[in-house]
Amino acid sequence: MIRKILFFFLLSLSFTRFYSQKDLSISLQGKVHNKDNMENIFGATLYLMDKDVFISKSVSLSNGTFLLTAEIPRSDTYDLIVSKNGFILKKILIDLSSLDFEREYQNNIPLKKDMNINLYSQSLYPNINNSDSFYSEKYKWNLEERQLISDENYLIQAEGKLKLSNTPIAKVIIDSAAIKTQDETIISNLTDILKQAKSYSKEKNLKLSIEKYNEAELLSSKLSNSNSNQLYISSLKAEKTKLLEVKNSEDLVFNSQLIKANEYFAQGQNGYAKAKLILRTDPMRGRVNDPKVIDLTDKINQMESYFSMKKTAYLLVKSKKKNQESITSLKITQEKAILNQKIIPQNELAQLKKSIDSLENIINPMSALIPKKVIPASTQDQGTILLAPGEIHTGKNSDAYKDIFIDKDKKENAATYKMEIIKNDLEYTTNFKSSINASQSQDAQVQINEIKNVIDSILSDEQKNSEQRQYQMQEQIATLNQDINERNLSVIAQNELIITEISENKNQLDIIQKKQNDENSERLEKQMDAVQISKDRILIIEQERHESEEDRYTEQQQIINNLDYSRYQKDSISKANIELGLSKIQKMKDYQKYYETTPNYLKNEDGVLYEKNKMTEVIYKIKNLQGYVSSVIIRRIVVDINGYGVVYEQTTNESGKNSFTRNGLLITETIWFNESTGDNVIKK
Repeated sequence: MIRKILFFFLLSLSFTRFYSQKDLSISLQGKVHNKDNMENIFGATLYLMDKDVFISKSVSLSNGTFLLTAEIPRSDTYDLIVSKNGFILKKILIDLSSLDFEREYQNNIPLKKDMNINLYSQSLYPNINNSDSFYSEKYKWNLEERQLISDENYLIQAEGKLKLSNTPIAKVIIDSAAIKTQDETIISNLTDILKQAKSYSKEKNLKLSIEKYNEAELLSSKLSNSNSNQLYISSLKAEKTKLLEVKNSEDLVFNSQLIKANEYFAQGQNGYAKAKLILRTDPMRGRVNDPKVIDLTDKINQMESYFSMKKTAYLLVKSKKKNQESITSLKITQEKAILNQKIIPQNELAQLKKSIDSLENIINPMSALIPKKVIPASTQDQGTILLAPGEIHTGKNSDAYKDIFIDKDKKENAATYKMEIIKNDLEYTTNFKSSINASQSQDAQVQINEIKNVIDSILSDEQKNSEQRQYQMQEQIATLNQDINERNLSVIAQNELIITEISENKNQLDIIQKKQNDENSERLEKQMDAVQISKDRILIIEQERHESEEDRYTEQQQIINNLDYSRYQKDSISKANIELGLSKIQKMKDYQKYYETTPNYLKNEDGVLYEKNKMTEVIYKIKNLQGYVSSVIIRRIVVDINGYGVVYEQTTNESGKNSFTRNGLLITETIWFNESTGDNVIKK
C-alpha cells in the first residue's frame, strides 16, 4: 500500500513538472518615440530577458513600430530592455504573476498591442549613466482587460530621477585623508570582486562572472577621482563585453548540443549513453542547473532505471523456475512504465502486460478467460517460437495500410514544419541585421549632414568676418590718407616719413591678413579631412556588411551542399539495397522447392502451436521511435498435414513498395501468391 501511495505521489510530481515546463507564446507591439520631439526612432533594439537569460529580440522599423514574439517559460517577471545610440537605456518590468500559464499555454497571447516606449536623449541628461540598473516603467497583466496595464508610479519616479540628475547639488567637503582612505577601501573591494569574477570565468560560470563585473562597475562609480572612475568603468565594460560575447556564443552551442542530446534520447536505449556524454561536455557543465538539462537528465535516468528493471525481470522469466517472483518483478516494472508513460516507447506497456498474463496463465490455468490450445507433453519443449515483429493488427487489412500513409504525411509535415522554422529564423536574423545596418547608416548620414552644416556655418562666418575686416582696413587707409593730406599742407618736410610709416603699417596689415587666411585654410582642411574620415568609416561599414552577407550566403550554400550529399548517400544506399534484393531473387530462381514431412512445431509468440493442415494469417504494424507506422507485415504460416510449417511474409514500407520472403529468404511476388495461401499443401 505504501509503495502504491509513493508511486502515485511521484506520478503527480511528474505531471506537475511536465505542465510547468510548457512555454507560452506571447507577442508585444507598439512604437518607439523620441520623448523630446515625439519623432519615431528607427533601429532601436528591444531584448526580452528572464532575469539574465535571453529570450527574444526585435528592432524598431523606420516608422518606429516593432513586433516582438517569443516562447516564454513560466515566471513571474521579465525584463524588456530598449536601447539606441544617443539615448538613455530603458528597462521595463513585465509582471505576469497573475497570468494563468497552465490555462493559457496553448494560446498565442498578445500581451500589449499599443505599447508606446519613449526614450530620452543622452545629451539632455548627461548625469544619467546607462549602467544604472533601475526600472523606468512597469506593466502588469490585468485579468479583466486581458492585456498589460502601465503602472504610473514607475513613470513618475523615473521622471523625478531625470530632473534630479540635472539639478546642481552642493558637494560635501570632507578631509582629503578620509577621501584617500575611502578610495583605498573601494579599490581593495574592487580587487576582491574582480578576483571572484575571474574565478567564475575560469570555472565556465559566465553568468556569475558577469554579475560580479556589474557589481564592480557600480562600485567603481563611487571613486572620488573622476579619471580613475572612468578608467575603471571603461576597463570593466570591455571585459564584460568580451564575456557577454562568449556567453552568447556558448548559448548557441548549448542549444545546439541540447538538441543533439534530445535526438539521441529519442533513439532509445542505444542513444542514452551518447546523450549523457553530450550533457558532460564543456558548454553543458556550466548549465547543470538549467531546467532543460535537469529535465533531460531526469528522463534519461528514469528510462535507464526502467530498462534495468525490465532486464532483471526478464532474466527471471527466462529461468522458468521462479514464476511468482517473475510476475512480481514484471508488475513493479509495469508500475515504473506507467509513471513514465509520457516518454517510454508505445509498445512497452503492451509487452509487459502480455508477459504478465502469460505467466499468470501458467501458474493458474483456470484463471484464463479464453482456453488455450493444449500443447502435447512431447512437443512442449520442441519447435520454434515465431516472435512478433511488431504490434499485432486486429482490424481490416486496409486500415493497417492507411496508418502507414497517415503517419507518412505526419512525418513529412513535421519535417516541413521544422524546415519552415529554420527558414523563418534565418529570415528574421537577416531582417534584424539589415534593420540595424540601415539604422546605423542613417545615423551616420545624419552625422555627416550635421558636420557639413557646421562646416558651412563656419565658412559663412569666416566670409562675413573677412568682409568686415576688409571694410575696416579700407576705413583705416582712408583715415591715414586724409591725415597725410592735412600734414602735407602744414609740414612738407615730414611727408616722406609719414609715407614710410603708412607703407610699414600697410605691410603689417597684409602680413596679419595673410596669417589669418592661412589659419582659416588650415582649419578648413582639417574639417574636410574629418568629413573624409567619416565617409571612409561608412564605406568600411558597408564593406563589412557586404562581407557578412557573403559569409551568410556561403554558409547557406554549404547547408544546401550537405543536403545534396545526404540525398546522394540515401540514393546510393537505396540502389545498393535494390541490387542486393535482385541478387537474392536471382538466387531464389535456382531454389529447388521441396517439402519436409518431419514436423518442425512452429509456435506463435505465446508459445501455442499453429494448427496442422491450415494457413494462419497475422498482420503486424511496425512503428519507429517517434511512434509512426513505418511498415506493415502480413505473415502467413502454412502447416501441412504432418505438422511441417513454412513462414511467408509480405512487407509493405511507407513508400508503398512490397517485398516477399519465405522462411526469411527473398522470393518473387508470383511465389507469394501461388504458395502462401497453402492451396497446394492443405488437404481438404
